[in-house]
Amino acid sequence: MDRISTPTKALDLFGVGKHGFRDGNLGSGILPTDLNAAFFNDWQEEMMTIIEANGFTPTAGLRTQVYQAIQFMIATATSGMKVPVRYTTTANVVLSGLGTQAGGDWPGAMTAGDRVLVKDQATGADCGIYVAAAGPWVRATDADGTNELFPSTVVSVQEGTAFGDSQWMQTTDGTITIGTTALVFARKDSGLSTSNFTGSNQSKATSGYQKLPGGLIIQWGYVSSQIGQASVTWPIAFPNALFTAVSNVADSSGSLINIMTKYVPAASGLTSGTFMLQQSVSNATASGGYSWIAIGW
Repeated sequence: MDRISTPTKALDLFGVGKHGFRDGNLGSGILPTDLNAAFFNDWQEEMMTIIEANGFTPTAGLRTQVYQAIQFMIATATSGMKVPVRYTTTANVVLSGLGTQAGGDWPGAMTAGDRVLVKDQATGADCGIYVAAAGPWVRATDADGTNELFPSTVVSVQEGTAFGDSQWMQTTDGTITIGTTALVFARKDSGLSTSNFTGSNQSKATSGYQKLPGGLIIQWGYVSSQIGQASVTWPIAFPNALFTAVSNVADSSGSLINIMTKYVPAASGLTSGTFMLQQSVSNATASGGYSWIAIGW
């Protein structure tokens, strides 16, 4: 942007070339400074750049957004944190378009303007923070110049199939020239988030399961069955092995009867399909059904 430059400006009001505004005095033949669209457009876009570049959405009637954006810039500058991105990558991507890509961690089409941490390019100098677009992507304005990405800069990722709610640190040391220096981003958080335990990793049904980071799986169930044996289907298959399974059954009075879980070792193939529950004691009144729990991986 620039200072006011209309013909009625206050010439050199703040020094040579530093024009300003003046009040008019029609009696003395002094015209007030004219205001033109170019001046106001410059001011508008300057303010919008500050607001939008820091992740805020311009909102009518909210008169503190520039202040909030500046406060955010100060906080992120002192902490090494960047404005969060929406998605990141898992492999090399084409820096263009909004659709899904094999190396992109976005599950569907992105929205123009989404910030993306590109961290897996074949050419390291192409890594960085970008703004997605229908055409070619451009680097984010807070990560496209000198002293904007430096060793220990941290970027938070909000969403994604594999890396939602994760944090990544830029680890390349020394002077960084954007577009020339190869950038390396290493995961900073523990690698665990809610998404590691929910969604397809979990079923809270009566017969359900919980997958744990590292591969361990806990399964459980309840079978309303007659006395003797009960055939049970695993909620999901154990991909590798079944470690152990235990269960109990309630009689008509609610008392628990110890029973054994009849299964064959994983080497024999009982990691999917069905298994049998078999009472270890005789109790003709048992009618409460079987509850069981199993651990495997």
